[in-house]
Amino acid sequence: MSPVRASAVPAPSLAETRAEFLLPESLSAGTAPADTPPSLSDDRVATATTTTAQRRFLSTLAVPWRAQRGEHDAADRNIDVSDEASEDEFQRDAPDPDSVRERESTSDNDDDDSAADDEPVYPRAATPQRDWSNGAVVNGTLLTPTQPTNQLPTPLNLTADSQEFEPQTQVLTAQGDVVLRLGNGILRADRLWANLANRFVVVEGEVVFTRGEQTVEADRGEYNLVQGTGSLFDARGTLFLPRTGTDFDVLGPGETTNPGILENDPITNVQGTGGITFGTGISAPTGTSGLPQPNVGGFVRRFRFEAVQLDFDSEGWYAQDISLTNDPFSPPELVFRGDSATLTRLTEVQDELLVENARLVFDQSFTVPLFRDRILLNRGQQSENPLFVTIGIDGDDRDGVFIERSFQVFDSGPWRAFLTPQFLAQRFVAGEETPPEEESFLSDFGLEADVIGALGPRTAVRFNASFSGLDFQNLEERLRSSVRVRHLIGDHSLNLEYSYRDRLFNGSLGFQNVQSNLGIVLLSPSIQLGDTGIFLDYQASAQYINANTDRLDLLDSTTPPFRVSLGRFQGSVGLSRVFVLWRGEPLPATRDEGLRFTSTPRVPNIQLILSGRGTYTYYTSDDTQDDLSASVGLTGEFGHFSRDFFDSTVFNLTYTRSFVSDAATSPFLFDRNVDDNRLRGGIIQQIYGPFRLGFQTSVNLDTGEVISTDYILEYNRRTYGVFLRYSPTQSSGFLGFRLSEFDWSGRAQRFGGADIRQVEGGIVR
Repeated sequence: MSPVRASAVPAPSLAETRAEFLLPESLSAGTAPADTPPSLSDDRVATATTTTAQRRFLSTLAVPWRAQRGEHDAADRNIDVSDEASEDEFQRDAPDPDSVRERESTSDNDDDDSAADDEPVYPRAATPQRDWSNGAVVNGTLLTPTQPTNQLPTPLNLTADSQEFEPQTQVLTAQGDVVLRLGNGILRADRLWANLANRFVVVEGEVVFTRGEQTVEADRGEYNLVQGTGSLFDARGTLFLPRTGTDFDVLGPGETTNPGILENDPITNVQGTGGITFGTGISAPTGTSGLPQPNVGGFVRRFRFEAVQLDFDSEGWYAQDISLTNDPFSPPELVFRGDSATLTRLTEVQDELLVENARLVFDQSFTVPLFRDRILLNRGQQSENPLFVTIGIDGDDRDGVFIERSFQVFDSGPWRAFLTPQFLAQRFVAGEETPPEEESFLSDFGLEADVIGALGPRTAVRFNASFSGLDFQNLEERLRSSVRVRHLIGDHSLNLEYSYRDRLFNGSLGFQNVQSNLGIVLLSPSIQLGDTGIFLDYQASAQYINANTDRLDLLDSTTPPFRVSLGRFQGSVGLSRVFVLWRGEPLPATRDEGLRFTSTPRVPNIQLILSGRGTYTYYTSDDTQDDLSASVGLTGEFGHFSRDFFDSTVFNLTYTRSFVSDAATSPFLFDRNVDDNRLRGGIIQQIYGPFRLGFQTSVNLDTGEVISTDYILEYNRRTYGVFLRYSPTQSSGFLGFRLSEFDWSGRAQRFGGADIRQVEGGIVR
């Protein structure tokens, strides 16, 4: 009897067939009359009843996406049949084994021979395995054309309400709740069409792909398995930048995707996980304990995106009409938009984003152009400032307001270099407060140069050179620089540092210059002492310092500058304990309650803080300075920062008493303890909506002198914030822009909101 052809197998009915993965042994569970179509259960698992012709067809078919043949491709063709009569019938109808082996030995011949009338038809590049039932993929595997055949194949499984396979055209069609599991990735769609000859796949209708930390949705998707390229139309989803390289490599290793993300669940479990602050290199004034600190740096790693079309390959992607947001809710508060965008992978940890007509859109209405088209994104590291310029205030070195912009000029391995030109706007308009003898227009321009890198997994290096004017004939008064090497020893930090003209603010003595400093500093972590709730920290240092002094007996000359060089050895130990006097409950992490004006739900509280510190310093001039101080403080927060008026009050009040021997003081001015009895306090209050206003001050109670005062103005939203801090006593300020980072569960709605649907070609989607 001649072999059964593929055309002899009854075609499945798209309206009735429901296929699922079948275990190989299930194919031999029973028989049915030849004219009976396969019966499939309601739970989408195909039954084991097959016709004789179907079983013979199954014995010659394997997964059509197996691209290469090798030793592991071999499979046992024998099908165990428990029914004796069925086994006899199968043996009668089966082709002679010798002829089968002969056809296998000549399977590499020309296509005409392989398509002979007396040969069974099975998909090209497939091997004889029992992986098909009525054209449905069951327990399949996938190999890329470049993958060696001696490696384990990537598992592939496909389920759908109905599936069909055409052996002659090599076309697979699946419809109705299609779920394709490829490796550790999961793809869901309404329809799937695959050309197995060229390995081209098209999916349509509510397309959702998820793997690892990435989730991508689209109305339609096209993918070439051989080239690793594809396109998504009306694309949207969630990206986690540190893992985009590994998560989108569907054939590579990775964590198994949670299939629950495929469900259209609402956004829940929203958590603020940090953020990034863009500002000037001049940091905010210190001494503002108890109030939020605008530390420059950080990163935002998770984004939602939308694009009309997204084309991608192994090196990156190109998007048309793209929108990005860090907001988990829709409509988002802040959107980064571009007419087009290209993301190119530069290194394993860095991507380049080129954007045409980049702009920020606030609350779906107010637009601010960014005036830059290139942004560098660093996975898991601080990324480049996307703002065109930043503004700072430095009255001591730069005579007030200045404008700067940073450029990355070198990037190789762990090493990066940045140049930040500055325009000293206030000096340009009003002139220099103390002009040098040789004036030049170059004094109106400044420069910051930074180099950061690593000498190993536990050793970091940072170099900084700051020029408060580019008139290099006055270089001695314009340059400040430092080199710091930080090495981790267990949980301790060992710092080797050299600085030139380091600037320090020492309370009532104001700014002090340390001309040069070479030394080593050991810093401990904060160590909890058992279950007492007491925390211990300590540090030790050895330094050789050249700095200003008022001790004439230490000077070699009575003419300025009055500086002396001495060795300085210091040890310090601190203890602290926090008592929670009262703690309220946060509001739910929803857009209209706990996350209305803040990235993290606020927790009302009152805390009592007790601390003490002992410090002993020895100088090679045989001078010593000892200091034993005790502090008691009260900090707290009232309100949830959710209502429009006076729903957020943050405050702190700390009294510190230092016990210093009058006969033991530092020969230097920069570290001399002169404020023995001081009070520090501050408050920041919501005025209306996202606006908060406050101050932080410190007073010497012995003299009544105000040591320092900072004024604070903030505009806070869930996803971003703008803040200004200015200290008239220090003549310094900070203008910054904050982006928040979130983590969440569930699938976010479109940017337009959950209640906005799209119309395309007259069809409401």
